[in-house]
Amino acid sequence: MANENNTQMVIKNLWKVYGKDTKRVFQKNLHNKSKEEIQNETGCIVGMRDINLEIKKGEFYILMGL
Repeated sequence: MANENNTQMVIKNLWKVYGKDTKRVFQKNLHNKSKEEIQNETGCIVGMRDINLEIKKGEFYILMGL
């Protein structure tokens, strides 16, 4: 039972972006820039970037990008 895979959900490369035109963040090559640089270039605020999670049975997560 120790080797049993209890993974219920896998999240890869999750971003949470706030703003009027959030698609601009992903259309430009901004992945290596800081949150401040992204905000200056697009007017959007990055709350989370490239989040990777593996959620197992019985686990509970809340993702807040502030």
